[in-house]
Amino acid sequence: FGNNTNIKTTGASNNGSFSTTFTIDTQAYGQTTAVAIGNTSGRQVERVYQIQPNIISIVPTQGSVGTFVTVRGNGFGSGKDVWVKFGWNASITTTPAEGNGSFTAVFTVDTQPCGTTTIIGYDNTTNAQGTFTILPNFYQYTPKSGTVGTSVIVNGNGFGQDELIQITFGNKVVMATATTDLRGWFNSGFVVDLQPYGTKTVKATGINSGRIFEDIFDVTSVITSMTPTIGSVTTQVTISGNGFGANENIRLDFGLTTGIQNVLADETGSWTTTFTINTQMYGTKSVRAVGASSNRTDYRDLKLVARLWQVSPTTGTIGTRITIWGDGYSNQETIFFKLGILGTISTYPSLIQASSAGTYSAIFIINTQVSGTCSIECTGF
Repeated sequence: FGNNTNIKTTGASNNGSFSTTFTIDTQAYGQTTAVAIGNTSGRQVERVYQIQPNIISIVPTQGSVGTFVTVRGNGFGSGKDVWVKFGWNASITTTPAEGNGSFTAVFTVDTQPCGTTTIIGYDNTTNAQGTFTILPNFYQYTPKSGTVGTSVIVNGNGFGQDELIQITFGNKVVMATATTDLRGWFNSGFVVDLQPYGTKTVKATGINSGRIFEDIFDVTSVITSMTPTIGSVTTQVTISGNGFGANENIRLDFGLTTGIQNVLADETGSWTTTFTINTQMYGTKSVRAVGASSNRTDYRDLKLVARLWQVSPTTGTIGTRITIWGDGYSNQETIFFKLGILGTISTYPSLIQASSAGTYSAIFIINTQVSGTCSIECTGF
């Protein structure tokens, strides 16, 4: 058969007749002769057979823009260039056929509208075709996680021409809309709204084609505000957050204190509360919000500074015994005292050191000063 000198062997019957079947092997396009030859008689008969081109495989058969596609064919002209037409791209790739008329070509799906798209392999004499289905896709989607208020870019392709695209996010019906161009391409985006923590679905739907593509976004938990960020013991701090669980109990930890306050998030996972700075040592402390069920956390820093919180009595004559109390110092920090304009004064006991909680108390006697209001200065070293 053609250039195959023995594609099949069979035996004739007693009356010299035979019947057999063979599979056409890979040969070039065109008219080919099938010849039956008697092995002993040498008699032969032939018929002409036309070999047609064929696309034998397309792998994969569907995918989004950017997919690598391998096309194999046979029955094309021996050694001829084979062009591959994909949809409206008349020559997405070109490759030479082998001597037996077979070829293998690889191309990348370019930007075209969704749906079944024709692949045609052709040379200057013949052609064959198959199909590939273009699927929708997000060619740019960033970021994939963030807090409430994060701006998200959603750009897609593989949808219908001039088609309205609706983008939904989590429990929000429609976050954004866009219209594709002639290639089925669109650019859009949205800002993450108040939603509980966790993985949410971002979905783009073509209103006319019904094509859908979706990806995920992780809403992360965050402390959105805290004021003030510097304070002493008894300062009231207002703190807010979102991206926690819906109706979830939020525990606030401050420095060494676990559970200095608790608050219940609303159905969107947001919350606001206040707490009072308790007695701890001087320095920058961590304020941590912890979701009881989600275990999501976030941190903010708050600086605890020293204070002189009580003087008793607050008036007196020279020689009056004064007791003072303070907090917000470092563990075992030595504290020196000044009264008015005369500098350092003696205390009882003579060496004042802060406790492990940063507190102290001291006694001193008012020394000779002019009358009037005097300042007391307490400095840790």
